[in-house]
Amino acid sequence: MSIDIQSIGRNVEIAKKVEPELAKLKKATEGFEAIFLKKLFSQMRSSVKETQFGQTLGKEIYDDMFNEAMANAAAKSKTLGMGDMLFKQFAPRIVNGIAYQEMRKKTSNSLITNTDDLIGREKLGQAAQATNKKP
Repeated sequence: MSIDIQSIGRNVEIAKKVEPELAKLKKATEGFEAIFLKKLFSQMRSSVKETQFGQTLGKEIYDDMFNEAMANAAAKSKTLGMGDMLFKQFAPRIVNGIAYQEMRKKTSNSLITNTDDLIGREKLGQAAQATNKKP
């Protein structure tokens, strides 16, 4: 049984780059769920017939803050599960994208040296042809 140390090192390197991106994705998906729930709560509240009880100058602001707090709490407790569903859908794309970028960096570096070698050989060939030509 042989262990490929280089591929393990590459995977660790990719994991270090993926971790902060996945944290950003998690925060964004929870935020999306919170916004969705806030809009849902606001629409639900608007469908209820209003009474004169509790009518004050800051009622709309209070209602909005209350809806936002409820939506954030519901999103963090994963009540709807929309944030997790979105995270599971987009996380592989982020991981694959970063892995692809790392692979491209590795291959482009070797391509650059190979291209430089080819350009150098081409220039040497042109110089040799120029010296072999007799005017």
